[in-house]
Amino acid sequence: MNKRPSPLVSIIIPCYNQGQYLPEALLSVQRSTYSPIEIVIVDDGSTDLLTRKALHRINNKHIKIFRQNNHGVSAARNKGIQASRGKYFLPLDADDAITPTYLEKAIALLERDPSLGFVYSYVQFFGDVHYLWKAPSV
Repeated sequence: MNKRPSPLVSIIIPCYNQGQYLPEALLSVQRSTYSPIEIVIVDDGSTDLLTRKALHRINNKHIKIFRQNNHGVSAARNKGIQASRGKYFLPLDADDAITPTYLEKAIALLERDPSLGFVYSYVQFFGDVHYLWKAPSV
């Protein structure tokens, strides 16, 4: 019996002067138990040298990088979504990370119930503030 191929998931990462966080965000995606994925980074006109160097160091054919003048995070996300090829997409800020099984679990829910438009998870804050935010139940 042939198993259906997993749908492509596009990870959209807008980045404006957040080069110090970008490696951790990328590492969290690369540790994902789910595949196939594509990563689309949109540099929203970063002006700091650290971010420009971090973006320049990325040498991975599975990561697409687009640059644009600064138009804000929404415009950067929209550009990334337009450039993506996935059946599903995950907007992931450059200073965020996902757990290794997040995509696997989220895609399983979406594939199992076509009436779902999106899924989301709890949010674990880290860095200067540590707590777990749970979205209200619907």
